[in-house]
Amino acid sequence: MPHYLKLGIGVICLIAVASGLFVARSRLTATPVPTAPQPVPMTAAEVQRQDVSIVLEGLWTVQALYTATIRSQVTGTLEKVDFTEGLKVKRGQVLAQIDPRTFQAALDQAIARRDRDQAQLDNAKENLGRNVPLLKRGYSPTIKRTTRVAPCV
Repeated sequence: MPHYLKLGIGVICLIAVASGLFVARSRLTATPVPTAPQPVPMTAAEVQRQDVSIVLEGLWTVQALYTATIRSQVTGTLEKVDFTEGLKVKRGQVLAQIDPRTFQAALDQAIARRDRDQAQLDNAKENLGRNVPLLKRGYSPTIKRTTRVAPCV
């Protein structure tokens, strides 16, 4: 057997033994040795009867058991809110007040239109009262009569 072959086999055997020792040693140090648990320090005290407050700290989400959606029957600018969120309210309780000026303006316009229409009706009745005797005598055409009677009916 040549000399370089014996040397090569010796080096391979030496590498194999060294790597085996390395693996065995790393397994021994990798597993921790279990230690006995440390005793918990305690203090003794006399027994007392008292309330114990429970305080929970953390991020929580609270969801109401009952919820109510409040919608106004009319639209407008919210002027005043008469309730506090989370408090109990009763049926019929005023919760908010909407600015009444727009509704007052609409009411005033409707009253003005009614008064204008009433004045026009009174005027048409008066004109009809003047034209009926003329129509009976034949001085007023029948076309005028139909236009005079229609608004008064």
